[in-house]
Amino acid sequence: MDAQLDALQADPAAWADLMGIASHSYNMAATPKVAQRLQGSGKQYWMTEASDNGPEVPGETLRGASLATRILNDMNHGINRWIHFVGFKTPDANDNATRIIAYTVTPFSTTLFKKYAYYAALSKAFDVGAAFRASQSSLEGEMTYTYGKKLRIIAAAVRNPDGTWAIAISNFTSPSFRDTDDEHNFAIHNSGCAAKTFTVTVRVPELGKDGDLLFEVRRGSRNFQHAESLTLQNGEVTVPDVGPLDLVTLRAAQ
Repeated sequence: MDAQLDALQADPAAWADLMGIASHSYNMAATPKVAQRLQGSGKQYWMTEASDNGPEVPGETLRGASLATRILNDMNHGINRWIHFVGFKTPDANDNATRIIAYTVTPFSTTLFKKYAYYAALSKAFDVGAAFRASQSSLEGEMTYTYGKKLRIIAAAVRNPDGTWAIAISNFTSPSFRDTDDEHNFAIHNSGCAAKTFTVTVRVPELGKDGDLLFEVRRGSRNFQHAESLTLQNGEVTVPDVGPLDLVTLRAAQ
């Protein structure tokens, strides 16, 4: 994509006629290189397809954690619109990983895959129109999900249209991953790291001088019910016990 963008930007007429660009989010998601090229250009940046492939049964947290991680990565790197590949379709035992919800017609019934709960949790923390703000995690710094070994922790911070702040943290470590990195083995080289629970500090520089801010915390490991309250001080909030494949959301009162 870098070469195509360079060519478009080198052609003033083509660049002026372009509303924006689009990409997909699978083994590699949005990266700083593209975000930097688009910064200040006024162009939109859409992610028009994200999903997984293959079989899936209800309750698989790995699929949900993977997609939540990619959403946070992509929004941190300037994505304006984020679209899942197949939202609602009849089941296919060999390809249910593409679906958020599967349905049968006779009799009518629906199956919600675990990714639905991850999406719902993010939508309750991040409202439509939320503006993603600069943030860093104590474990991964700027945080980018791309080819090769995947990052352990990704976090994002937003300011919602109603003025409330929200933060999300995804732990993309798993019992099914290995810490070794074998570049000749595609599955290992492009997986995450072995399961580990972390204490994560999220820094939001913009809030460094705004005083204390109280957040309500919800955890996927507790079915996204209210778990505890945490206070952001001097632009930092520390979240303990972020477990493997967990998504933790924090939302402040207005």
